[in-house]
Amino acid sequence: MLLNIFLYSLLVLFAFFSRINLSGFQEYSFLEFFQVFILIIGLIINLNYRKLILKFTRKSEYFLKVFIFFFIIYEELSFLTYNKFPFLDQFNHQSEINLHNLHIFRVQILENIYIPLLNYEFTLILPVLFMVIAFFVFGYGSRLPFFSKYPFLFLEHKFSHLSFVYFINIVITSLMVNKFNILNINDGGALFHSEYIELFIYIIILFDSIFKINKMKKRRSRYFNKVFN
Repeated sequence: MLLNIFLYSLLVLFAFFSRINLSGFQEYSFLEFFQVFILIIGLIINLNYRKLILKFTRKSEYFLKVFIFFFIIYEELSFLTYNKFPFLDQFNHQSEINLHNLHIFRVQILENIYIPLLNYEFTLILPVLFMVIAFFVFGYGSRLPFFSKYPFLFLEHKFSHLSFVYFINIVITSLMVNKFNILNINDGGALFHSEYIELFIYIIILFDSIFKINKMKKRRSRYFNKVFN
């Protein structure tokens, strides 16, 4: 209960901070480094409890999750390669060695999608579709066929609903900017700035890792109690 209150309070704060732009949303901002800091803590926790985790999960799951931590940390720090390799301009719109800024992820999939009920029209681009699907699988993968065999890779049930924060932000921001003219996208207008969405997701991942390890500790304790009692 208290954790939910804390997480929802964070969302309120992040919505407020998105309006006043405290960090400048630049690559070298405090926010960027704080995101990496949260990820590194999550990685260290998973590495530190490796023996415990491997008692309750597959090696392939564990090492894949560790790899994902390293991968995301690198992607967050890839701005350090900015303009180091000019030839990357033809592949990456920021001339960085990463995946999230590749030109292919700027492709428009569907244009002029019309919703009669709202009298609203929008365009769907590849990164939005990819992220919506990815967050859904990340949040609910432990309940989906095939993915349910690898629960360590996905959010615990108590955190699943929070994986919709990206989708909700996209939908509400689009309506506020294009339908109701409440926000100005040219001024960076959004319900939540993307950097705060990223930070919120990383915080959820951190808490999810802690929750998983605490569950494993309880399972281990119950096992020892059965053995020695």
